[in-house]
Amino acid sequence: MGVNKNTYKGIYAMHKYWGKKPFNEISKFIEAYTEPEETVLDSFCGSGVTLLEAVKLGRKCVGVDNPIAVKIARTCLTAVCPEVLSQTFERIKEKLRAVINSLYTVEEDGEKTLVTHTIWKNGEPLEVWYETEKKKKTYAPAGRLISTCQKIRLCRRTGIRRARCMRTRESM
Repeated sequence: MGVNKNTYKGIYAMHKYWGKKPFNEISKFIEAYTEPEETVLDSFCGSGVTLLEAVKLGRKCVGVDNPIAVKIARTCLTAVCPEVLSQTFERIKEKLRAVINSLYTVEEDGEKTLVTHTIWKNGEPLEVWYETEKKKKTYAPAGRLISTCQKIRLCRRTGIRRARCMRTRESM
């Protein structure tokens, strides 16, 4: 059996676990030593890689470990309906939209401006994308919003208080 080093991706990269084994290698062992519908026992199931591979290969599985490991393994084995997940995310997003947007709102020329993207390079802002009530998704190349962004960064670094948060009116 050749070893594939590209093993920690997708659900397997969801979290770190000290004893996590490469799923592709575990899968080879399960296929070689068990038949479909047989039961795979993992008495130290950890993050559930062996259990997940067993289920994917049509085997039954039993996992034993400490409560945290069992919770992680159970989470990895829980089927999630993408439509329900998406609908739930949209409800949460709508409920929190105003709070989240308030954290990215600055005042520019007396107008509330929602910063939607800031592209940084070497600790300096290169581009700022923003929305106002008058302009939607307008791109600001090296303009005033970048200087505002730099001022906020400078104020935080030096302690100089020149910028104010739109939501709390607190100096930044």
